[in-house]
Amino acid sequence: MSLAAGTTVSLGGYAAAASAPSTSSLPFSYSPAADAFAGSGSGSGYEEGASGGRPRFDRAPQVPPPTSLSYARYAYYEVPSTSGGGKIHPLLASAWREPDKFRQCLARAHDVRTENEEANGTQAYGTFQMPDGSLYAGITRKGALFCRSGYWLEVKPGAREGWHRDRDGSAKREAINLIRGTKNAQSNFTILEFIAVTFGLISMRGVESNSFVCMDKRGRLYAAAPADYSSECIFVEEMLENYFNLYSSCSYGTFRKPWYMAIRRTGSPRNGLKTRKRRKAAHFLVVHHDLSPELRLFKQKSPQKEAEEAVEAAKIGQKPDLQSLLDNTLRHRPIEDPNATAETKDHSQLDADPNERILTIKLEASIKQRTKKKRKKFPTREERLASDQQKREERKELLAKKRVEEQEKLRRFHIEYGKQVQKQHDEQRERLAKEARERAEMARKALPYSFSNTVNNRTQLTTTSRFNGTMLQVNVMRPKTGHAAQPPPLNDAPHRDTRRIDTTRSPTDVQFARPKKNYEYLLRLIVSHCMQRVGGAVLGAARVARPLQSSARSASKKMASSGVHTPLVPVNRVAYPAANMLKDGVQGADPEAYAIMVQERARQRRGLELIASENFTSKAVCDALSSSMTNKYSEGYPGARYYGGNEYIDQMEILCQNRALEVFGLDPALWGVNVQSLSGSPANLAVYTALVEPHGRIMGLALPDGGHLTHGFYTPTKKVSATSLFFESMPYKVDPTSGLIDYDKLEENALLYRPKMIVAGMSCYARHLDYARFRKIADKCGALLMADMAHISGLVAAGIVPTPFEYADVVTTTTHKSLRGPRGALIFYRKGVRSTNAKGEQQMYDLGDKLNQAVFPGLQGGPHNHTIAGIAVALRQCLSPEFVDYSKQVIANAQALANRLTQLGYAMATGGTDNHLCLVDLRPKGLDGARAEHVLDLAHIACNKNTCPGDVSALRPGGIRLGTPALTSRGFKEADFVKVADFIHEGISILLKHKDEAGKTIKDLKAFTETNESIKKELADLAGKVEAFATPFELPGNDEY
Repeated sequence: MSLAAGTTVSLGGYAAAASAPSTSSLPFSYSPAADAFAGSGSGSGYEEGASGGRPRFDRAPQVPPPTSLSYARYAYYEVPSTSGGGKIHPLLASAWREPDKFRQCLARAHDVRTENEEANGTQAYGTFQMPDGSLYAGITRKGALFCRSGYWLEVKPGAREGWHRDRDGSAKREAINLIRGTKNAQSNFTILEFIAVTFGLISMRGVESNSFVCMDKRGRLYAAAPADYSSECIFVEEMLENYFNLYSSCSYGTFRKPWYMAIRRTGSPRNGLKTRKRRKAAHFLVVHHDLSPELRLFKQKSPQKEAEEAVEAAKIGQKPDLQSLLDNTLRHRPIEDPNATAETKDHSQLDADPNERILTIKLEASIKQRTKKKRKKFPTREERLASDQQKREERKELLAKKRVEEQEKLRRFHIEYGKQVQKQHDEQRERLAKEARERAEMARKALPYSFSNTVNNRTQLTTTSRFNGTMLQVNVMRPKTGHAAQPPPLNDAPHRDTRRIDTTRSPTDVQFARPKKNYEYLLRLIVSHCMQRVGGAVLGAARVARPLQSSARSASKKMASSGVHTPLVPVNRVAYPAANMLKDGVQGADPEAYAIMVQERARQRRGLELIASENFTSKAVCDALSSSMTNKYSEGYPGARYYGGNEYIDQMEILCQNRALEVFGLDPALWGVNVQSLSGSPANLAVYTALVEPHGRIMGLALPDGGHLTHGFYTPTKKVSATSLFFESMPYKVDPTSGLIDYDKLEENALLYRPKMIVAGMSCYARHLDYARFRKIADKCGALLMADMAHISGLVAAGIVPTPFEYADVVTTTTHKSLRGPRGALIFYRKGVRSTNAKGEQQMYDLGDKLNQAVFPGLQGGPHNHTIAGIAVALRQCLSPEFVDYSKQVIANAQALANRLTQLGYAMATGGTDNHLCLVDLRPKGLDGARAEHVLDLAHIACNKNTCPGDVSALRPGGIRLGTPALTSRGFKEADFVKVADFIHEGISILLKHKDEAGKTIKDLKAFTETNESIKKELADLAGKVEAFATPFELPGNDEY
């Protein structure tokens, strides 16, 4: 509620009406008859009373009730509020000097309110009454403003000199009045006269300086003489709930952001343009001079003790003698008001509320304590020196104590570390000794030996291998001591330390350290020679037969002086069952690997493969992958290899390039292609490396909205892919409501971000891409356009979806999805003339050399020649009419699947599909993609979880992605995919049935499906139905594995 309305106010328990001195000096007056400002003149709306300062009105000055204030506020403010809030109507900013406009404003507010009440049929606030501004115009009151920053508002005359410009435009240098904050509560320049212009609008004049407080168009406060009075001198007064007021400029500011008057903590005025309502510096407490003695309590430095006693009395509920407290306070330095009368001086006759008075005194005491300036005591020079010396000694003691603690901590650490190292050494020595004993026992069992024919101190040792019957005879010298030569047991304790193993070599380089005795050395040599043929594998006779002294000595030294070493693990050699491992097939060469391959083929045949990025390749492609092309290494490009013998490798790569251009209908003079990329992600990285360069800017579809990892995806805390790690990326998104790409927002962001490349591609977007719109956006921001058609390249080759080659500069694709080839990638790039400048000179494309250099030697070495051969075979199949029919069937099957799932009550992202995939949104069902994927996988239905438009995190996707290329390759038609949709619905229904007891996390669900018999039985029954349905359909590729 505004206090500038000249109404009866109550401050500190004293209620009185505002005094009204003459306003003939003001350059305006208010006409009650016209209800608008009418320029200079009389008719201020009040008369001087005969008995003193109380005004006499033509009508009784009654305070409107709160509801009426709401109506009055509705006339002057946009938003009516019974709590005192709201802002001044923008039309009132200059209404004081435009009477017609002011009358229109009041009439408009009245008409709008009346129409609203008639339309609603009710009157929420009672009868509407238009406020009469004549009641408040020209009313004055005196007081002071105390800011919450701790300063009194002061209008000081002649504070500084400066240039002043009169109304006629002439400039002169004179003393300028200054508006600032002061801590001096006794300053007479803090006393202001508040003059009401109309309801809620006031002007403030310094009594001593006779200057008005103004705010200019830059938000700066200045003082203006009465002759320079203008609209800048008028402020809007608002009252807050904390009893503080706000004063904002009436001429400047907006409805939402008024310009408030404020005082900083330094005492200087704050710019109103930068001041808002929430700042404490804009909050002022009004302390009135002639309505209550509060101002005197601040001016006269009343004893704080008496104020504290009043506060304590308020706490215990006693009523202090307020009159005696006031009289005792005023006796110090009473201030006489020359205009005051006996009636105003007789405070006992005022209607005082003791409780409200006590609260006012408490507030005054708090403010005075804040404003009291404490004088800082500065120490003497001797005291400062003594203090500095004491601080230095304390610092030395603290550092010495810290050093002792660190030394003790380091000593304890060394002790513990030594114990741990000693323990590890002991364990290692014990383990090595145990392993040596085990190996010796194995050798003893495998190599029985006998001594015979001792002649001339020579003993003939005969040994036979148990594995291949090899017999070896060698003469062993008798020891010089003369006793009979007996071979010591290999696991004998006295010789344990001499049997060391060189762990620095590979397990096949088994060598024993040379013992001290010659005959034992020869015995070790015999054992090593026989171990060469253990299991039919040759261990390398040359390595065993070479001198062992140096290697054994170095190995023993390493074992003795260093720490823990990796022990040598004995190789379990197995005899090869066939005659020649280089000619046998995988079944005869490796039965275990063959069994796994057979099981994987069986899984693919009895299940439903619905992953959109998978397909079944042909037998011809499989044969190419297993051809002799895999044997050749061929770094470089055709005609420029780093190895010899690549003439047929060059022919195969050139054949693959020509077929790639032919499949997509490209002119070799305008387009080139690189076929050496190992897969799609390296291909995209090669494009960025060649054309964007490190830390360049790219824009791609966000992963949660259907993009790919290589399009620059990253999280707020982590850069996920190499694209976001080495390049700067900004994603574009889809509309959360429709699920379609927001091309307008993409264009807006691209013009701001200015990327070097825009990626038009997706991994889970079921609609066609508008390549023409992408081209326009790229041209506007000067970016290259790259199209990633990895998912739809087969459909583009068949000519049944829009092609990106008409608009893109670079096109990348994988070859194993809808192209139905091996796992490789293709990079297409433009050649020829790029543009013509103003001089008529042609600018040529230089993309080919950069891209080829980025692939090799930039990111990889030699290509996979067998994969290039498989791609060439697959591209040959794409040129057939059967492949066109296959691609059309892929889209028909996807639409049939989406329509059936929609009939079953599932929500489809984007409302359907135009290509080979569809995205099922499971969030309306209360499920997420990870749970559905796990349950369907148990029923032999392979799909993958995927994010949906609007998902908060990519780690918790809300849907599943379904694709039709794989099952279409097996011969599925539309009716078959209707049955597939029914199987999916049955699996999700099982999940919904056990949702509450399955737990909240995917880990809980996996444990539940493994232990709960009910869901295990239901999923097993569904898996049997799926297997019976899918098995009759043929599986392309090899027949056996």
